[in-house]
Amino acid sequence: LLLDRRLVVESDRCVAGVGLDLLSVVLMARFNDKFRPGEEIMFGDVAGIVTQMGWFDTKIRLYSERTVVVPNGQIMGVPLVNFSRMRWGQYKTELRLRLEDGPIMDEVVAAIRAAVAPHVISRDRNVWVHWRRIDRDALVVVVDVKLPVPSGTTAYHELVERLNANIVRAIKEAEADLCLPTSRR
Repeated sequence: LLLDRRLVVESDRCVAGVGLDLLSVVLMARFNDKFRPGEEIMFGDVAGIVTQMGWFDTKIRLYSERTVVVPNGQIMGVPLVNFSRMRWGQYKTELRLRLEDGPIMDEVVAAIRAAVAPHVISRDRNVWVHWRRIDRDALVVVVDVKLPVPSGTTAYHELVERLNANIVRAIKEAEADLCLPTSRR
């Protein structure tokens, strides 16, 4: 009789163990859906490359080349950006031009649009360059485009640098200029 009771207890433990193992597999699968080793992620103040994932914590190599160990519970509880899975990035800026450039703003906007168009995903719907408003000290143009590289990556920052240079060149070629900020805002 004592032997039979031990078998029942052992079989209950086995069932409980299998249940916990299945639960662990399901939780890890959901966790792995967010990111995997080798992917570039950002959450809270942490940004870098995932180097190792464990049951309890994850190792991330920061851009400074330091490695941090973060408890998985901390990662699961916050919004996370996975740059490696992003397919595009967004470039958005406000340009402030001189008030005296008002008469040529159509040409300036067209020149800026032409300068950014070759670098975007699709010229049809992903290029927004608009003369947004007239402030007391400047004419404000908004540039908002979708780029074919993910935000936050090195390729993204290199493309943004090229876009900035192209925009400034286009403004100068249209014989306009950026204005200096004043205290009259």
